[in-house]
Amino acid sequence: MRIGTISFTDVDNYGAVLQAYALSKVLEREGHEVNILDYQLPDLKLRDWLHLMHLSYTPHAPLTVATGVSGLPARFTRIEQFRKKHLDRTPPVWNDDDLRKMSASYDTLITGSDEIFRTDRQGNLFPPLFLNFADAQRQKLAAYAACSGGVTDYGGKNAVVARLLNRFDHISVRDAETQALVKKLTGRNPPLVLDPTLLWKFEELPLPAPPAKDYLLVYGFFRSPRTDRMVREIADQLGVSMVSVGWASKYAHHNLMAADTLQWLSCFKHARLVFTNCYHGLMFATVYQRDFLVFEADKARSKLNDFIQRYSLSSRLLPTGEMPSPRQLAGMDHAALQNQLQASVADSIEFLRAVGQPREKQKSVTADEARLVSWEINRSPVPVRPAEPQRQLKNATVHLVHLVWEALLSPLTCPPLLSQARQRWQTTAAGILLFAAVLWLHIGSNVHLLFLPLYLLPCIWLSIKVNPRLGVVASLAAAISGALVQHFNNPDFKSLVLVAANMVMRFVSIHVIVSLVERLYRPKNSGVQFQPCGHDSLSTGLFHHWVVILTGFILYVGVVSLQLYASPHLMLLPLYMIPCLMIALVAGWRWGSILAILCAITGPLVQMSKDSDYNSPSVMIWNMTMRLIVLLALVLLPNIIHFKKRTN
Repeated sequence: MRIGTISFTDVDNYGAVLQAYALSKVLEREGHEVNILDYQLPDLKLRDWLHLMHLSYTPHAPLTVATGVSGLPARFTRIEQFRKKHLDRTPPVWNDDDLRKMSASYDTLITGSDEIFRTDRQGNLFPPLFLNFADAQRQKLAAYAACSGGVTDYGGKNAVVARLLNRFDHISVRDAETQALVKKLTGRNPPLVLDPTLLWKFEELPLPAPPAKDYLLVYGFFRSPRTDRMVREIADQLGVSMVSVGWASKYAHHNLMAADTLQWLSCFKHARLVFTNCYHGLMFATVYQRDFLVFEADKARSKLNDFIQRYSLSSRLLPTGEMPSPRQLAGMDHAALQNQLQASVADSIEFLRAVGQPREKQKSVTADEARLVSWEINRSPVPVRPAEPQRQLKNATVHLVHLVWEALLSPLTCPPLLSQARQRWQTTAAGILLFAAVLWLHIGSNVHLLFLPLYLLPCIWLSIKVNPRLGVVASLAAAISGALVQHFNNPDFKSLVLVAANMVMRFVSIHVIVSLVERLYRPKNSGVQFQPCGHDSLSTGLFHHWVVILTGFILYVGVVSLQLYASPHLMLLPLYMIPCLMIALVAGWRWGSILAILCAITGPLVQMSKDSDYNSPSVMIWNMTMRLIVLLALVLLPNIIHFKKRTN
């Protein structure tokens, strides 16, 4: 039987790659022809970079960043080399249509294992991991060892997830939390199975020599420095080395940030004792029968605790920062654990064998079940108008974050930038020429004139006609160019700090507008839906959303106060955009437009009062007009997007 599998294989994560490898090997051992659908998940590599470099609230951040900047590119390259050599993948696919065409020749499609039933930070699903693209009538659909990643409810998406899950012929999960979620949505009680890494021995892989002769292995990122220090103390007591793989620890003798997949496996195979708070760290300590101690972790707590409780391993759970007891350091009974696992291994293999059997009779699928498009799946339901002030402010803040973040990390992806730029080279060249024309005009004009809306034109063109990511690149180029023109043409802009600040401000301003236009032009590429109350009158909007409106005007006053004390040459337009957008996204375009007009007038007036170069009526009128164009576009576009999707 021809089987296609799909999961998080395009991310640079050791466990994700190895579970896909193990599942394909187990299925091949059962006599099937197996390929991995190389679905290019939405920019998760960028998320991996941010996660691995730990630009977050942690005292480890400076060390990890300093250690990882040089090692991470090599690491990601090496993981990709493992994928190329050991994973039998299809050509890359980016969307439903590509997946549907690519998967048409398979008899069975299996999603899993890993956190395939999770959502992203914005609550969006990854529909292809629910096999929404598959032909449920002709193909057999299965989920193996699915995990929801801590999601216990999909909120407004419960109904569509239930539709997706009811298309499956077989569903199995790897933890009780996901089991309860599937049962709640479908009424089916899926069996608990093992992660595929526990069904394969990995003996065929040529592992390199271990990193040290005798060592304790750390695989995980511990927010408490005390935990790393404690592991080092244990290593010193035992007279062995401390090795950290995948993350950096200032207490480790060896930090292997750039370890490839085979080195990572070798670290586990030869470790004397493994300290981890990662699920696949626990899995591979079990595969190689290494003593392990598991620290509690917020992200992986449910799946770690599930495995520990199911196989009576509570003695191997160590509260963060606590010193292990002599009994815990003395070792563990691996034979007893392997005996416990035997029944689960047999059940897991039996489940996969059932999946590999031909379907006994044709499955009937309604037209409603068959039409499950990714962007429609992630369309948020119209929310009930929030009555609580705290909820209103939270809603406004979430929308603001989505505007910047989701544009780059969308739950739907597009083909690579360079391939589309080459394919549409004439359109790309036209956009570049338009950019050059705006730059030439800016160089020959008064540097105190705001040219931001003109720079928007080539950025929007390249984004909607070629590739959204090219729009981001163009926005960055426009931000740098505009600030440098001022820097070299006028001594008032000579400060490098001022130049850097203006570059950031320009990029944010351009990028937000470009991303909004992109959503308007290509709505299917966005998984976040705005629901502004655009039809409310001024009085109705004030009555229902007075908290957000008041907060917006307070922020406006704060920005004006800041501009009065700041350099008149510092571009503060993005700060004016925040209250305008906050009000527009919640209270509607009418109140947003009022504040936009105030902001457009106020900014140039403050500049005029502080610097005579801005005192010219022509400069002031031009800058007010340019600001008004940007701010009104910002206010009106979310409402236009919302109206367009309603009419569609």
